[in-house]
Amino acid sequence: MILPAHEECNGDQSPLDTVIGQLVALLHGHYPQQRDLKLQVDAFDSGNGKMSAGVKHLPITTIIFRWARCFHAALYGEYLQDQGGCVLPPFPAGDVVNGAIVYEQMHISRPMMTHLFKQQIKADRTDAILCYNAKCHYRCTWLNFDDGSPFCLFALRLYNWEELGDARY
Repeated sequence: MILPAHEECNGDQSPLDTVIGQLVALLHGHYPQQRDLKLQVDAFDSGNGKMSAGVKHLPITTIIFRWARCFHAALYGEYLQDQGGCVLPPFPAGDVVNGAIVYEQMHISRPMMTHLFKQQIKADRTDAILCYNAKCHYRCTWLNFDDGSPFCLFALRLYNWEELGDARY
């Protein structure tokens, strides 16, 4: 399925899509040629005396929300308005301070939302799109807050990209 998109808006995001493509390619041992490299990578102390690498200047939550809007359009045939919310990235985020990584705190609702989402999957109450030879999984479910207003709880798995992160996250 090809979704119609506003060419200028979608094209403006192409550089970020290229960065994500290069990031995911690392999972398969493919490294971009220096002339094609769009990832900005830096080395840092991972906290246990071992050196690690991290990607700099990657607005992962913005990228994920854009994709969620595309999947929403594919599933429901309508544009998803931005009404706020929270996108939790698949791997840790943080800043390098004095050569060592300082991780952002885990969002307090992450374990609860993960549990709730797994319940919805088990009860077969999710809508899903699997694409790219099942290497990309998008699932969502619609629930209600205590005040009755609806919200979408979704998960996106792209080529096991969670493996790019620190297991402590």
